[in-house]
Amino acid sequence: MRLTPLGTVIDFGWDARQAGGHRPGAGRSSGGSPLTLSVIQPLLKGAGYDATMATVREARLQERYEL
Repeated sequence: MRLTPLGTVIDFGWDARQAGGHRPGAGRSSGGSPLTLSVIQPLLKGAGYDATMATVREARLQERYEL
């Protein structure tokens, strides 16, 4: 999973286990290994980069001024 600076979450998955089987006389196997891709964009109208980075800025400030 990857979070972009605008808050978009991108997730990619691949099931490497192949489903299916070999058919006699066909000369090759049939089946598939599913891929998934999801993109989620939050609907914060007008907030964008500043709203997404607020928690990161807060954490950096806490680290800086922590005793």
